[in-house]
Parts: sequence; structure tokens; C-alpha cells
Amino acid sequence: MTYSIQQISKMVNLSTHTIRYYEKINLIPEVKRNPSGYRIYENEDIERLKLITCLKNVGMSLENIRPFLSIKDNELLSDYPDLMDMALKHKEDMLNQIADLQKVIEIIDSKLEQNSFRHIPSSN
Repeated sequence: MTYSIQQISKMVNLSTHTIRYYEKINLIPEVKRNPSGYRIYENEDIERLKLITCLKNVGMSLENIRPFLSIKDNELLSDYPDLMDMALKHKEDMLNQIADLQKVIEIIDSKLEQNSFRHIPSSN
């Protein structure tokens, strides 16, 4: 099945401008075009855009995302030790962010229970 850029934009929750930009910087391969010159996207493009969006949403830069996109379907991440290390480091950073946010939630919960937001301690 094929999709227009407007359809794929809604499916992956990205603007058409962003999708074109990702194509321009070669994060997604140049897509096919119909006889009228409009881009035609396929399921593979959708999956690639979903992966880019997922990695971007967890704070990974486009340049750090790029090497992950070169992994073929029949290859394993463990075949790429540098990428494996990068993914593990990024996961560790996210877990630290979650722990920091959990501390903030605990402080807010405590202040809500006390019905006062005065004297919120610093996170140091």
C-alpha cells in the first residue's frame, strides 16, 4: 500500500515539512513519486519515520539516530558494538532523568499533602 505525504504525516504525527527535511538530509531514502510528481510513501517509510520519532522523543539527536537507521533487517544491534554502547548510555541517561523526575514528584506530593508550596528544598 502507498500513502501521500499528508497521510503519512498524520500517521507518524510529523509535519510534511519535517518529513521532507528528513528526506533532504537522507534520514529517509528518496521516496518514489507518482506520475504527477507527488511523493509516494510505503510501509517501510512509515516504520523508519516511527523509529526516528521514537529516538528523537527520547532526546537522541538526528546525527546520533543516523547510524541506527543503517542497520539492515537481518542484522543485530550487537553486530555494532559502538551503537550498542550508545544505546545503553542513552538508556542510562534516561533512567537517571526518570529518577530525577521521581524525586520532583515526591516533593510535589509532599507539598500537596501539606497544602503548601513554600520552602521547596533544592535538589542538591
